[in-house]
Amino acid sequence: MIELIGSTKKGGPQPAEKAAVQSLLQVSGDVMSKQQRATAMEKLVFFAQRTSKNPEDVEPEYWTLVLSLMFKLMNKPTFYAVSLVRPLKLPRHIADKSYRG
Repeated sequence: MIELIGSTKKGGPQPAEKAAVQSLLQVSGDVMSKQQRATAMEKLVFFAQRTSKNPEDVEPEYWTLVLSLMFKLMNKPTFYAVSLVRPLKLPRHIADKSYRG
């Protein structure tokens, strides 16, 4: 399931990719291994960096799923070997929202 994240090369995510992210959000954080969490985060960051050039190409609901999964994964102590080379450019309707945990 993790391998489906970021598998779309061009355009927005395909239904299988969206379903994979939704499924991972449903899974308890304790079920995923440290390696699985790191792999999922790498794929999510890669997706976000790749699509941040044209964030409007991705539906807001999918951005919400991606950011929610990233937040969930970061709640567990894992070293993520990914870095944001440049800041993410989110669509205005996503970036302007105030999220409270």
